[in-house]
Amino acid sequence: MLHLRRFAALAVLATLVAIAAIGCGKGDTGPTGPAGPTGSVGPTGAVGPTGTANVIHSAWKAPTGPSRDTTMDGTLMKYYTVTAEPLTQAYVDSALVLVYMKTGTLGPYLLPYQSTAGGVENTLGNFFKPGLIYITRITPSATSYAGLISLPSLQYRYIIVPGGVLGTGMREVIDWSDYAAVKARFGLED
Repeated sequence: MLHLRRFAALAVLATLVAIAAIGCGKGDTGPTGPAGPTGSVGPTGAVGPTGTANVIHSAWKAPTGPSRDTTMDGTLMKYYTVTAEPLTQAYVDSALVLVYMKTGTLGPYLLPYQSTAGGVENTLGNFFKPGLIYITRITPSATSYAGLISLPSLQYRYIIVPGGVLGTGMREVIDWSDYAAVKARFGLED
């Protein structure tokens, strides 16, 4: 009989556990509790490299447009054009536009550049309009261009630094005539 009571008690207990397990279902989700406190500020990250995302530069290229010879007040001037599609009126008005030239192993040199090529004093310079860079060679005391390296034999590269880039994180002084320093500062490749 003792066994029967134990068995009956266990059967009743098992039935109650089964009813509790089956009868208890998941109810509706309650409301969201309040947000916890804000965590502490994490450590400051390392300073990243200086960006050059807005700096625009061309490959080295020869002049492509028409040329013209002109004489003004006894000074000879020749010009060629280099296409510069990214050079907009806004950049002409407010950006730093650098033009470098090289030929063979000579250069790169920042324009304007003075020399005595072919024994004749001359200055290579430039001026801009949207989409074009005019490369000029002025020889104030020459009667002809004989002996001068022709402009098409030279290669040119432009670098456009929009107005906002110069003031952003530039703590060092840059010698713009030092092509290697400019190239390094803006992460340019030849």
